[in-house]
Amino acid sequence: KKGYRLKDIQWVSNLVLLPSTIMVKTTAPFKTFGALTKAARKAPGKLKAGTPGATSGSAAFHYNWTRMAAANITLIPYRGGSKMLKGMLGNEVEVMSSNANWGVRFPDKLITVAVAGEKRYELLPDAPTLKELGVNYVDNLTRTFTASAKVDKARIKVLSDAFGRLTKDPAYVKDMKKVGLVPNFMDSAATTAYVNNYVAKNQAVFALMKSKQKKKKKK
Repeated sequence: KKGYRLKDIQWVSNLVLLPSTIMVKTTAPFKTFGALTKAARKAPGKLKAGTPGATSGSAAFHYNWTRMAAANITLIPYRGGSKMLKGMLGNEVEVMSSNANWGVRFPDKLITVAVAGEKRYELLPDAPTLKELGVNYVDNLTRTFTASAKVDKARIKVLSDAFGRLTKDPAYVKDMKKVGLVPNFMDSAATTAYVNNYVAKNQAVFALMKSKQKKKKKK
C-alpha cells in the first residue's frame, strides 16, 4: 500500500536519456521561448502548462524552468501523457512541460520552443536548448530497467550487458528513432550514479511538490 522506495530497488541499466522540453501549439500566438516567457510575465499565472502527473519528472522540470526563467505559468497535471496531449489540443492548457518525444511525434501540432539538453536533440534540430536561450538548466527523463534490491549483482550484470548490446544494434536504433527516442545506454553503476545525482539536485522541488499534494488532500 505504501509503494516502493528507492532502497527497495536497484538499477539494471538505462536505455534512453530523453530531454525535457517546452512546447506550444502551432496555432499559439507565441511561437518562441522568448515570446512565451514575455506573455507569462505580462499576465502572471494566467497561462497554464500541462504535465503527465502532479509529481512526475516533468512536473519537477516545469517548476524548475519556470522559476529560472521568471515565468509564472500555472501547472495543470494530467493522469498520463495521452490525457495531457488531449488537454493541450483541446485548449485546456497553452503549454506542455514534458519530454521531447511529443514534439518529434506531432510536429504538425506542436512547436518545441526549448529543449533542456546539453545540446540540441538530434530529432528536433531546429529547437534551441535552454542554455542557448540564457537559462543554464539541463534536465532529462530516463528510460530504465530496475530490479528488486535482493537480486544478485551477477544477474544484474548479465541483464545490463544484454541491454548494452541491444542499444548498439542498428535495427533497434532505427526503430527507436521512429518513435522519437535516441538510445543512450548506461550500465547499472552509471545509472545509479545518474539517479542519485538527480535526486540530490532536486530535493527542493520534491519538497515543493510534496507540500502541494498535502494541501490538495486537505481540501
